Amino acid sequence: MKQVAVFAAWYAWLSLAGWVFWPLVWRLLPGLPSRGWPYRRVLALLTWGYLFWLPTALGWTPNTPATMVSALLALALPALAWARKHRRRMFRWWTQEAFRALTTEFLFLVGLVGWAVVRAAN
Repeated sequence: MKQVAVFAAWYAWLSLAGWVFWPLVWRLLPGLPSRGWPYRRVLALLTWGYLFWLPTALGWTPNTPATMVSALLALALPALAWARKHRRRMFRWWTQEAFRALTTEFLFLVGLVGWAVVRAAN
């Protein structure tokens, strides 16, 4: 049962990071019909990991959970500030593209479950 809780925590964390980072992806990828929705988690993890890793690797910050949260806040604050200004446009896109977005969510969940099964079998 512990493995299910760990899986749920990873899925929740990835979803939270994706939601936090989506406004920045929305702004960076305006030419895509999906506005970067399927890529938001990957870009969030890469950017957050880099913002956490670089100062830690250079010895500027300690390797602690507080540093991890600080790196996430460094991403979240500009993203949420931009989203606050453009929430109507983002909501309009969401209502028009909800099926596509939910399809990518389902495919991500299927892939994550599949990979968790592979890892559990090792």
